[in-house]
Amino acid sequence: KRLIPIIQTIRFCGRQQIAVRGHRDGGRIGLEEPEKNYGSFRSLLRYRANSGDNDLKDQLMKSGGRSMYTSSFIQNELINTFGHLIQSQIVTNVRKSIFYSVLADETTDISQIEQFSLCVRYVEDQKYKIREDFLTFVPVYDVTGAGLANTVLETLSILGLDLKKMRGQGYDGAATMRGQFRGVQASIKEKLPLALYTHCSSHSLNLYLSDASNIPSIRNCMGVIKEVCRFFHMSTKRTEIIKSTISDCCPEQKKKKLISLRETRWVERHDLVFLFKDILEPILLSLLKIEEESIDSAPKAYALSSSISQFQFLVNLFVLSRMLSTTHNLYEKLKKTYLSQAMENVTSVLDLL
Repeated sequence: KRLIPIIQTIRFCGRQQIAVRGHRDGGRIGLEEPEKNYGSFRSLLRYRANSGDNDLKDQLMKSGGRSMYTSSFIQNELINTFGHLIQSQIVTNVRKSIFYSVLADETTDISQIEQFSLCVRYVEDQKYKIREDFLTFVPVYDVTGAGLANTVLETLSILGLDLKKMRGQGYDGAATMRGQFRGVQASIKEKLPLALYTHCSSHSLNLYLSDASNIPSIRNCMGVIKEVCRFFHMSTKRTEIIKSTISDCCPEQKKKKLISLRETRWVERHDLVFLFKDILEPILLSLLKIEEESIDSAPKAYALSSSISQFQFLVNLFVLSRMLSTTHNLYEKLKKTYLSQAMENVTSVLDLL
């Protein structure tokens, strides 16, 4: 009975993606509002106790220091328990569906530890609905194809999934993940021949667009756009100038400043290229104004205004805009659960290109 409000509060924070901890997280929880921020968890318990939960109120006020069940240790225990329960339910659902596919990717976290994320794709029993659920993060120390393959198979076995029921595997396009002989898919397929490999389609599209960016004129065009964005982002005064100019020249334009350039996903540069094309006149006028008013920034502003005024840049900007407008919708469809929804877009893109 004592743990019920604490468990419910932890669950509420988890479902709403609210950070639990504050600047301090120890000691008794008083009913008076503290001067410092002690975290969402403690604040929610205090609010609940002050709102009529007398059982919780008595516990917070009268329990001994070792029986309050509000410490960071208890919080972590409850969070881990929730994680195990969710994971167990997902594994049960996968078992009911009989066959499944595994989706995996590796990345480096903030502590410089290689983490392997494992997800499963399966058909939900009775509802006949395709689901893709996250299973777990696994630290890896052998990042070769064979090492990662062993990590995948061992983790799935520990979780209680039947490896013989695996019918598919999907990864990104990195050499380690898709290598023909030493990659993960080749190692797994050698042991499980029915586990067919499917390359991530949206990642493939991004790779092709990245290859297209190696064309000198396109690469130079994106380089100029990047420099213009950086020029305005590095100064609040310049940002205010372009905001004011956009409001004067394009009052219907909702976005009043340039957005940041995405380095990793080429296809996601669609928004920036479209915005740059739409506010090209305010950008040029802003650069000319800075060139006249600022001695320090004048040389850079002059160089950028000259670059975006060139015929070759303008042609490439409109080519980029047209190309990305045809591939952006396809990219979004390829990220959906049902690939059949993307087939019409594939045909349309091929016809247009």
